[in-house]
Amino acid sequence: QPLQKLLLSLSYFYTSISDPSQGLPQFVGVGYVDGQVFVHYDSHSRRMQPRVSWMEKVGKEHPQYRDINTRNFRGAEEAFRVDLETLRNRYNQRTRGGEGGSLQREKQPLHHLKSFFLDVYSFILINIRLSLPP
Repeated sequence: QPLQKLLLSLSYFYTSISDPSQGLPQFVGVGYVDGQVFVHYDSHSRRMQPRVSWMEKVGKEHPQYRDINTRNFRGAEEAFRVDLETLRNRYNQRTRGGEGGSLQREKQPLHHLKSFFLDVYSFILINIRLSLPP
């Protein structure tokens, strides 16, 4: 197969909301391969869920894959929770007035977004270079 057909784009998108409403999860993580969702995690299910049929095969061939990635998503969920709490505390410190009669703003929901992208082509090249003898 030509190398170009072997190259894939892998990315993860995480989002967290400090004050979810209407049953929305507080944290969501989604994995994409070539722009297609292949895994999903949220704070309601607390498990990585496959979203494409070929991930079922991966799960059967590598049963630890789902557990490892569930732990990774849970770690990101906890990190985002701490980040949002830190942002909330800093926001509240800045909006508190001095002595006497000044008003504190009401707490507003905070949103935290982060994306991770991996260029698989670069990953393959790095691994090829590392495995070649000097």
